[in-house]
Amino acid sequence: MRTEIVYGVQGEGRGHATRSLEIIQLLLDKGYRVRIFAGGDAIHFFKKTLLPHVEIPSFRYRYNKKGQLTLMQTLIYNLIPATGLFLGRGKNYRRIRNQIMATSPSVIISDFEPYTCRIASQIKTPLVSINHQHFFTECRIPQQSRLSRTVLVLIFQFSTRLLTGKPNQIIASSFHHFPKLPKSRALLVGPIINKQLKELTATYENHIVVYFKKTEYAYRLLPLFSRIQNIHWKIFADFEHHSSAKLNAPHIEYFAIERESFLKQLAACRGLITTAGNQVLGEAIFLNKPILAFPEPEVVEQELNAQALAISGAGVCYTIEKINSEVLQKFIRKLPPCSSQPRTQHKISYDGSKTVLARIESLLNFAHNSTAKPIAYT
Repeated sequence: MRTEIVYGVQGEGRGHATRSLEIIQLLLDKGYRVRIFAGGDAIHFFKKTLLPHVEIPSFRYRYNKKGQLTLMQTLIYNLIPATGLFLGRGKNYRRIRNQIMATSPSVIISDFEPYTCRIASQIKTPLVSINHQHFFTECRIPQQSRLSRTVLVLIFQFSTRLLTGKPNQIIASSFHHFPKLPKSRALLVGPIINKQLKELTATYENHIVVYFKKTEYAYRLLPLFSRIQNIHWKIFADFEHHSSAKLNAPHIEYFAIERESFLKQLAACRGLITTAGNQVLGEAIFLNKPILAFPEPEVVEQELNAQALAISGAGVCYTIEKINSEVLQKFIRKLPPCSSQPRTQHKISYDGSKTVLARIESLLNFAHNSTAKPIAYT
């Protein structure tokens, strides 16, 4: 009888889905059955695959017209689903719980997806929490320059623990590790690098890849790119609602946000300019691509990622307001020279996927061979 696994995936952004897909594929290759529970951006990602999936509500950030995170609007938008989640009530909660119970999973894995975390506790099923957010609850965070930043970090840490509950195993995936807290029993791993990326060979053609989720940033960045004509700019963004932000120029090329195309261009570029999401930073570092990152305003996780990137030496960070022509020219001057010769200096030990798979299988073996309550690793 094949082992059943429920895999919950947070729907804010594409990093959760990208990371989860690789682990899911490794589990499928081992003969496990996996059913995905996801919403938001993640469900659109998985609908393009043939994997079994269930669409569920997703907690989302809300932004203003300038692309800045609005905490009050975010709280209001998520209030009703959050109430149902924490009270264990409501039509959506009951539906998700019944569908999970019908699957009879041996283990529930969650990438920061709160419904699956809470239901795992209710139905007494071992829970593995794999995400980047736990990196900031399990490691010693650098002292912040302002009290307001420190308060936001503490709120972020509290909300992470609140949404993930008490997993049997915490696995924190990050491109750079701060020192682990002495009492933490979490497993810290590098980014989850998927098979498609591992098979690519890095070259250095005369283009820079630009990726951002919020197209509002285009109004500031594209005029700067248009003035630097000795570089080909390849822009990955969704301009469906902001087509007026596009500037027509022979050295600027636009792409829809599509995984295969993005990885192909990333492998061939001289550098990457992007928001400070963990997964995309990890993939660029894996390919030895220099990075200029700007955290999304007021998104604490990305601001901490920017600090980690600067400490790692793999890139530089600026706020979106401070990126100007001088900053871009300085970044360009430090890029590797153009070369069509393949470079295979991938950071093999940097990939955390095999370590994650081994730990999941260890927990599954324990669950199958014991009638006792699973050991809490954290």
